[in-house]
Amino acid sequence: MKYLGGKHRFQKPITEVINHYMEDGQRYFEPFVGGGWITQNMQNRQVFASDHDIDLILLYQEAQRGLNFIPDEVSEDLYNELKYKNIYCNHHSPLVGFAKFACSFGGKAWGGYSRYKNRVASASAEGKRSIAKQIAKMRHVNFSCKDYRELSTISDSFIYCDPPYYGCSPAYCRGFDNFEFWDWVRDMSRRNTVLVSEYTAPDDFECILQIPTHLNIHPERRQGRERVEKVFKYRRN
Repeated sequence: MKYLGGKHRFQKPITEVINHYMEDGQRYFEPFVGGGWITQNMQNRQVFASDHDIDLILLYQEAQRGLNFIPDEVSEDLYNELKYKNIYCNHHSPLVGFAKFACSFGGKAWGGYSRYKNRVASASAEGKRSIAKQIAKMRHVNFSCKDYRELSTISDSFIYCDPPYYGCSPAYCRGFDNFEFWDWVRDMSRRNTVLVSEYTAPDDFECILQIPTHLNIHPERRQGRERVEKVFKYRRN
């Protein structure tokens, strides 16, 4: 599913490094599940995926039961109606989650109605197809809506984090405190295996994976700032 900052293009190398560091029998936790591209590759183990966005979690939970709640076509009028109810009336539902991400430009929450040019499929048709394919791999996943700090009591587990990146747009970060997050990772790393996706990390973290990429929501275009997607692990003293 389209999701701003999602790991669709990087899922293979990130999954490989996760499998390298994950120990047999460890439970897998992903507190920033987003588009679910890494979660869908975690098979044959206990998987707990969460996010602070209730609409996203409601979407995944309902999709596990079936996709009848998603209409064949989400029109721009329906998109705007759901957006209004969500923002101004505090209305939350699986369909809101679908429109909010799968039908939005670039997968950005309510980033504008996505129009496919010179394509047979609409954004909603493509979104429904993508979710159907992904959810078939995530029937076993326990989805929940929670803040990452609510996982502070777990131990002997594996945690993969894909948080809002430092310096990202305020609309996406929503007041996310990156410094507090890294302190949390340090603490959790003392009794768990924790890997973090980011562009940069504090000096006491080592980079274990680098993926050159372009910062552009249109991967088919070559222009855009070159960035290096990285995965970090706490370097214990």
